[in-house]
Amino acid sequence: MKKSLISELKVILKHSTTYSIANLLSRMVSFIMIPIYTRFLTPADYGILELITISLSMLSIVISSGITDAVSRFFFDYKNIKDKNKVISVGLISFIALSAVSFAFLSPINGFLSKVLLGSSEYGSFLVIALGYMSLSFILELIFAYFRVTHQSLKLTLSNLGGLVVSLSFNILFVVVLQIGVKGILLATLISQSLQVIVLLPMTIKTVGFRFDFSLFKEMLSFGFPIIFSQIGHKIVNLSDRYFLRSFASLAETGLYSLGYKLGLLAITFVGAPFNMIWTPRRFECFGDEEAENNFSRIFTLFIFVISLVGLIISILAKDLTRLILAKEFWESYKVVPIITLSYIFLSFHSHFSIGILIKKKTKLLAGINIATAILNLILNYFLIKTYSIWGAAVATLISFIFKPSLSYYYSNKIYPIQMETTNLIKILGSAIVIYIIGSFVETNNTLLNIGLKGFIGLSYVLILYVMHIFTKEEIQKLKDLIKKLIAKISFGKTKK
Repeated sequence: MKKSLISELKVILKHSTTYSIANLLSRMVSFIMIPIYTRFLTPADYGILELITISLSMLSIVISSGITDAVSRFFFDYKNIKDKNKVISVGLISFIALSAVSFAFLSPINGFLSKVLLGSSEYGSFLVIALGYMSLSFILELIFAYFRVTHQSLKLTLSNLGGLVVSLSFNILFVVVLQIGVKGILLATLISQSLQVIVLLPMTIKTVGFRFDFSLFKEMLSFGFPIIFSQIGHKIVNLSDRYFLRSFASLAETGLYSLGYKLGLLAITFVGAPFNMIWTPRRFECFGDEEAENNFSRIFTLFIFVISLVGLIISILAKDLTRLILAKEFWESYKVVPIITLSYIFLSFHSHFSIGILIKKKTKLLAGINIATAILNLILNYFLIKTYSIWGAAVATLISFIFKPSLSYYYSNKIYPIQMETTNLIKILGSAIVIYIIGSFVETNNTLLNIGLKGFIGLSYVLILYVMHIFTKEEIQKLKDLIKKLIAKISFGKTKK
């Protein structure tokens, strides 16, 4: 293993680990609360919550105008810290203005929006609360993007920790104690984000300043505008199946599918998302360095191994874990977990394949890829969900998430050659699928015994890949050295006691 690769791995692992903790903290409330939600909400309630969340997610794409992506890209165009800070300042001012205008315009028509999105105007007050925290989320998103591009991973983690404590506390108060259901969950989010903005916004403005450059804003908007269509296409693929389920099935089935979908997102949430937080900015920084691109190809292979391992364990254990922690009404949600997990593993290839498009600022091409994927997904959703309900939704997602990285590879490779360890990637994914199939046949009358046996089968994946020579001798030695250091630290701690 070359020293440069070790150095690059250290940088990415250091920040990815911290970002993983930060991402875990920011999303932990929704996962910690799942067993509680399933006991205080009906599947239909969960369906309403999911539809509100994804509706606001879609709306926020249009309002945000791709500015966060533009900030992450333009930040590295400048060498001078003053100019870099100006990029952040322009983004902040833009989001503050957009947040105020969007809330002022949309909140008065909450009943109409509720009727269109949820099929009834009775949830209008829910949407007002959601619009409030959506407006605040724009500002927080930009502040967190600033933390990422400046590698302030610790500050990001502490911010999310504070948000976790506040959100979890108010979730328990509103859902468990006061029992106000979906409205309580939305209020807890609003309070948490309000406090984070109150603390972080003045700190960030003090560091980067508060100045607006209209010409820079126009450049950023020009870069970000095509991304709106790109992200809408992406969200359609991610979220439209819930609306089809509401129309062709019921709110209850929408809730069951949404919960299974969330469990299927665990691997991408805690492995993929943190990795990409440092992966994309790091590749922008190292653009043009041939040795770095060779290293990134290897790092991507190792990333796919890690996310496949986590996804495999989640998929094998999904049935038993849902029965262990969820209310009985939600048990059937486990069925879609393996398909959703595999879908997102395939989608993670897009982050590696699309780098050439981003580096060359060909965002219109990226928009075209996402729109094409969205059209395919809508067609698949219509025909498959109508006939096969939640199974159709999961399969439509899988096909779409294979189609998207395939397109991005084809077009991006023409702009900027993509290096990839194809044989190793096939071994990694193929082995994971085979082991999942074997593990799915293990079934006893004891849930805990099932978890133990299936967990052991899942972990055998690492041994199989070792035998298949996926890992280099240098990587294995580096891992052994790391384990020895950890053991030595633990032993030293015990000795001191």
